[in-house]
Amino acid sequence: MESSRPRTETFMSGLASFHNSPHFSDVTLRLLDASSEPVYSLHAHKLILSAQSHFFATFFDDEIQQRWTPQIDIHDDDPTAFLAMLEYLYSGCYSIPTSPSSSRSSSPIELADPDPPATALLFHIRLHALATTYAIPTLQTLCATNFTLASTPPSSHFPTPAWFTAIELHYTLLRLPSSASSSPSPALDPMSLAIARQIYAHRAVLLQESSLEVRVMLKELLVRFPRLGVDVAGEARRAWKERPRGGTLGACGGCGRWVVAGWGEAGVCWRCGEGIGNREGGKKGCGFGRRRGFGLGR
Repeated sequence: MESSRPRTETFMSGLASFHNSPHFSDVTLRLLDASSEPVYSLHAHKLILSAQSHFFATFFDDEIQQRWTPQIDIHDDDPTAFLAMLEYLYSGCYSIPTSPSSSRSSSPIELADPDPPATALLFHIRLHALATTYAIPTLQTLCATNFTLASTPPSSHFPTPAWFTAIELHYTLLRLPSSASSSPSPALDPMSLAIARQIYAHRAVLLQESSLEVRVMLKELLVRFPRLGVDVAGEARRAWKERPRGGTLGACGGCGRWVVAGWGEAGVCWRCGEGIGNREGGKKGCGFGRRRGFGLGR
């Protein structure tokens, strides 16, 4: 049977050739700056925009909009992120700005002296927020995946100050009215889920093996953004429900409770993130052993 992958790649490359092309274009997108001056004027196609964006599908389906001149003025959006979003709609991928100046935007948080990895993390966050506004769930998922790959070891020295800044930017943008999507969305967006999974999976590094400065930064984020704590707690509950059954009984070196080592991730206690030791290291019993006569108390 002939593989469909080459045909898919050919189709996507052909579709990408229409990106910002006047050929068959039926709408023009004008990106305006804060003073309502045009920054970019882009040729687009209603069918391609509507196929993946619920926002554009609803906009073009409105009878009133159909009577207007085929030109849309885009206000208050990050021009660089908007260009990347259009690139994704036509090609299925997006490019990251190579210089800090090209990624400058009106985001409420920026690094004082951004380096390329930091610029990439912030750009994934901004593009995810734009994908949320324009209701493009596939782009949201791609941004969350790229953020995880760019900020998780061995891709970077986790955790970095840029990682904390990116998380701060994400939850700050969630508070803005413009971040609300025009279509029903799940309770937890892909980026919030990715961040919560990162924090939970690397809780031992963040809480035990990291410096005092890192622990303070994490605490400040949790205090400033209660939703972050709720998201991490939700991920902990999900991991608990999906935990594997069985394993070796051991005592946690942190909370001192008896746990099944197989429930931890690489020998890490699911309760507190500490490493799991042996029976002699336990401080408290879980009660199960005493009730069953196994002598697993203090």
